[in-house]
Amino acid sequence: MMRRFALILALVMLVSIIGAGAVAAQEDDLPDGEADLAVDVTLTDSEGNP
Repeated sequence: MMRRFALILALVMLVSIIGAGAVAAQEDDLPDGEADLAVDVTLTDSEGNP
């Protein structure tokens, strides 16, 4: 019983640590107005005209 509890607790802690790392990796360190990826989008009609 105690061994199962310890295993579940270890798994929960591991997932928490991985989740915290993922959140930290998403933090934005760029100045305001700058983006990591610039995408130009042009909307067109069914004939391909802008």
